[in-house]
Amino acid sequence: MRISYGKEHLGSGRHGQVYAATSTMAARSEDVGRVFALKKTAVTNHVRHPMLLHEACALVLLRGHPSVPRVVAWGRSQYFEYLVMDRLGSTLDQTLKTIEPPRLTLRNAIVLICQMLDVIEHVHEKGIVHCDIKPRNFVFGAKEHAGRLHLIDFGLSRPWIDPTTRKPFPEDANFGFRGTLHYASRHVHLNHTPSRRDDMESLAYIVVKLLTGTLPWANTKETEDLLPILFAYSGKTLCEGYDDVFARFVDDVLSLQYDETPKYQHWRQAFRAVVPGLPADAAYDPEDDSEPHVGAPPTTSNPDVDRPILRRCDDHPKPAEREDSDSDPLLERVLGGASRSKHGGQHDFAPNWGSSWACGSAIRAGDVFGDEFAIVNLKEEEEEGGGVEFIDVPPDYSRGSVVYPGLAPPEEMKNDQSSTRCI
Repeated sequence: MRISYGKEHLGSGRHGQVYAATSTMAARSEDVGRVFALKKTAVTNHVRHPMLLHEACALVLLRGHPSVPRVVAWGRSQYFEYLVMDRLGSTLDQTLKTIEPPRLTLRNAIVLICQMLDVIEHVHEKGIVHCDIKPRNFVFGAKEHAGRLHLIDFGLSRPWIDPTTRKPFPEDANFGFRGTLHYASRHVHLNHTPSRRDDMESLAYIVVKLLTGTLPWANTKETEDLLPILFAYSGKTLCEGYDDVFARFVDDVLSLQYDETPKYQHWRQAFRAVVPGLPADAAYDPEDDSEPHVGAPPTTSNPDVDRPILRRCDDHPKPAEREDSDSDPLLERVLGGASRSKHGGQHDFAPNWGSSWACGSAIRAGDVFGDEFAIVNLKEEEEEGGGVEFIDVPPDYSRGSVVYPGLAPPEEMKNDQSSTRCI
């Protein structure tokens, strides 16, 4: 595939940039001239398992669900990694900000919750946990799919099933934090290995935000301050004033064990029962103005309703102590920890000289989905659906050069040398 980009910048993330990109050459004739979303991150010669290859692999493995965006192409040069996927609409977070509380209808809230439950179940059934469930990572589709949420950003995702034993990976109390502060589960804040329960707890917090317009801990900045609040709240105190199905859902999710299977279908049916006659495939309708509405804390006739005392307490677990290490954190970020190549530049990927971006992020060896390069490179005739196209020449950047004259050689695609089988 060949693409051009740069005229329209769609956003920034923790690890790179997103642009609107036009395909000028593609294996599928219907993709020529189409506008896609292009994710771009910096990369170095030391990163053995790069993040966008990992994300492309996850999207290939999750194909077939209407809430999983189509991944189109992937490529890597000595400076950058690229991922091409369907362009979508606004994020759930952006949409909620445009609705004056309490203008989100209960009907639409139930539709969104059921769509999120459905795609999370699909992800889990494929042996994957997302690890960063939050409103910003749910995006509405475009055109005829504008009423459906799509789950994006699988850069932090990992397998929860050991491919050798076909059983859940053992829980590690020193796994480390992964996710977004205000939506991460209590166990993730305690550095436990993420599992299905943690994606579901993050979803429960999204449900609370849909209902009330905010989270009680929205202004908390540190894990140590956040944990007492998370442990102080229950479904009742978070969802007071709304149908009790919401409180029951939150409490059920908070009680899940590490390897317990969530009751996805049960809760979809329970939520749909709140809006009688709502079909299973209902779409979000921005024009819906039915009653009741949600999106702001409800008024209550009981001024003495129980609320948790939000203070530091000693009756909940504390974050695991980090062992002292002689490693250099910056070097670990550049080399990717366990994901680093033993022989540095043998892949022929050069440092990104002159760039102000962070060095390329690497996926830990224990988080990969097998031979990720082979999965992404799978031919359609080998298995239904196949892999993705490769970007075979450096994308045409409309804003000028992407390299640094006098400091670095011209950008070249290195796709044939990106196999994760290399050591």
